[in-house]
Amino acid sequence: VAGQMPTRKPAGFPDLIIRPVHTTDPRPDVQDLANALTGDLALLLDAVRDYSARVSQGPQSDGYEMKTTLRASGERLRLEARLSAPDGVMIDAFKMNGDLSDVFDWQDETAANLAARVTSAVFKQEVDRIRAIPEDKRSAEQWAFYGFASPTWLDWEGHLGALGSLDRALDLDPENGFFYARALAALTSALGLGYRDKIGDYADRLEDWAAQLDRLESPQSPARILLVWSQIVGDESDTDRIRAEIGALTRHLPFDPELLFWAAWVHLYLGDPVAAFECINRNRSAVFLQPIDVGSLAQEGFAYLQLGQFDRALAVLEKCYGIAPN
Repeated sequence: VAGQMPTRKPAGFPDLIIRPVHTTDPRPDVQDLANALTGDLALLLDAVRDYSARVSQGPQSDGYEMKTTLRASGERLRLEARLSAPDGVMIDAFKMNGDLSDVFDWQDETAANLAARVTSAVFKQEVDRIRAIPEDKRSAEQWAFYGFASPTWLDWEGHLGALGSLDRALDLDPENGFFYARALAALTSALGLGYRDKIGDYADRLEDWAAQLDRLESPQSPARILLVWSQIVGDESDTDRIRAEIGALTRHLPFDPELLFWAAWVHLYLGDPVAAFECINRNRSAVFLQPIDVGSLAQEGFAYLQLGQFDRALAVLEKCYGIAPN
């Protein structure tokens, strides 16, 4: 599936080397589990478009490196992972215990948690590194990465900062469809949250950025979900056409995490909570990007609200409020 996803990651973004999960246990079921975890991690981490992830047994590169060991004693399992920065310094370590009697659920949970942990650590490390570079020395890729990966993108000021960074990236590389997708994601998120009066002239760029994305991205690109979402934010009234467009995209790329994330919002704004839940559930183990992780939780709360399950909606949305009180 991963090989069929036209992610089109731009050059100049960070690299992540995933070392195959190592185990010395000779039992076939433990060996199979190690191989399966390697595949799961590769699939989840390759879906992140802001760095390039690949499994490799080759020599150390100039990118981030994740080494993982699976230990087993009887039925007990322990996964130990270490993430190193490009300079070789370890920046995070992770352990998770499990049991062979519940191996499939443990495998899914472990892979998702580890992928989330690694992504968060890489994002933080890169954001800190870019922040230390003088603004006039930053590349287009660095501005784009900084705009999307910053953990402050949870209120109107964070959205404004993200838009400013992505605008700088577009100034340096105005023919990059990926940058327009990221900029449109920040802009439509801000508009959807009611920040139109707080983001200045950026609110007027919706049509232009959407047109540029339409021009630069192929019909099969998952980034085109932002064109559908921008129609909702722009008060497009032809809901039948929007449903047809989103249906075509999700059939073509049924497991793309970012496409499913934006598709769920489209369904919610159309008043289709059941269709939204289909996207949410299909995407549950793959959404761990900040700020998408908070938005995905909010989707669940709004879907419960539309279904009239108010106690569940309240519990989920109170959790969202605890994460992003602004």
